[in-house]
Amino acid sequence: MLKVSSASKYTKTIGSWMTHARNTTGNAGFAMANGHFNIFKGGKAIKAAWLDFRNKGNIEQRKYIRELMELGVVGQGARYGEIRDIVKDATGGKLDVLIGTGRKQKIRRIFKGIEKAYGAEDDVWKIYAFENEYSRYKKALPDMDDKELKKKVAEIVTDTYPTYSKIPKGIRALRRFPVLGPFISFPVEVVRTAKNTIGLAAKELADPKLRAIGAQRLAGIVTAATATGVLSYGLAHMFGHNKEKEKAMREGGVFPP
Repeated sequence: MLKVSSASKYTKTIGSWMTHARNTTGNAGFAMANGHFNIFKGGKAIKAAWLDFRNKGNIEQRKYIRELMELGVVGQGARYGEIRDIVKDATGGKLDVLIGTGRKQKIRRIFKGIEKAYGAEDDVWKIYAFENEYSRYKKALPDMDDKELKKKVAEIVTDTYPTYSKIPKGIRALRRFPVLGPFISFPVEVVRTAKNTIGLAAKELADPKLRAIGAQRLAGIVTAATATGVLSYGLAHMFGHNKEKEKAMREGGVFPP
């Protein structure tokens, strides 16, 4: 039963193009809530995630990626981490049990690439967050040792973005209980990161050196709390969508005229 359930969850996440689209865009809310508005940091983040995905890059680039791994910034997506553990529960970590061996090895290689893409989609946002935080904390705390500063920034990122290693083992174990629904880790992380983001903003606002960062984060929290609803309502109105139509779609799968 666990193998069948794992195969279903795997195909509906890593094997679903729609889930990849949501995974790519979903972290935008966390970026907004933390006031990570410096979009010029996006180029470096995309390049680093792409090089890591392809196992490419020069010595300095690979060193940068390894450093982020050691700091726990990348490779820690909540959904990705949980799906890996779900597969491990069912197969001992061997996906071949789910999709077969022999001539199906080509399929396995394809799925391995899709797995890496799923992780990279999350990592690009974590790197973007790291670069945003490092830039403004470096400016606010110019005398701080760079190594210590990076550790501090990494801790901020893992505290305010969904991070699988931050989830208690007891909560992670709940993935084995189907009555609780799949992927319990992500909603737990949403609560944890929201609490941490608000608490961090309060601490920064109380510190004269970090007050500007705290103000940015506070503005981000307010924007994230309101923008989603406004955007959703605006797009629904634009396309003639309403609650009645949504209810009909969810219950019957048919979009009424």
